[in-house]
Amino acid sequence: MLNDNGITAFLLDYRVPNSSKMENKKFVPLTDVQKAIQYVRAHAEDYDVNPDKLGIMGFSAGGHLVTTAGTHFDTTKLPGAQKTNLRPDFVVAVYPVVSFSDELTHRDSRNNLIGPEIADEDIILFSNEKQVTDNTPAMYLVSAIDDDVVKVENSLQLEAALREHEIPVEIYLYAKGGHGFGVNNKTAQKQWTKPCIKWILDEKWNK
Repeated sequence: MLNDNGITAFLLDYRVPNSSKMENKKFVPLTDVQKAIQYVRAHAEDYDVNPDKLGIMGFSAGGHLVTTAGTHFDTTKLPGAQKTNLRPDFVVAVYPVVSFSDELTHRDSRNNLIGPEIADEDIILFSNEKQVTDNTPAMYLVSAIDDDVVKVENSLQLEAALREHEIPVEIYLYAKGGHGFGVNNKTAQKQWTKPCIKWILDEKWNK
């Protein structure tokens, strides 16, 4: 779908945190996505892409990954990355896990990332609606109001934080669709993909 609209797509196969296999597991997914951003920008000429028009898209738990990339780009555990621009130019997050607060989080995602015994400072650090700044990239958010897996308030609170900082943001809400509908919400006559692609190609994300 992206290729058909003139958008080059790279697929990231990132590591899921596992305390038995890695140290400081909570930063491993962020390190992987930052490595991907670094790689694409470093090889932009090889792939004939513009390194200044690099967006990132994620669904559900992947939505937490991409919103983390969009709010934590000044922090990295990636070796030798201090001079690398790790900030995505825009973020597309579809029914995303955003918050790790008790009232909003998807607990399996939170447990997988930082474990069931979670420090208050980590809840705040990885609640991405609380990490928005004036330099956070623009975002396109998609959710269904009847999502009973990841509450729609994850997207709504992130949208509110972005607007508070005057960051370009669009949100596409379905009345129905639940969780995991992907690019085709069978309960709806119109799909989120067309306006999202227009938002990307029209560079509505570019301040």
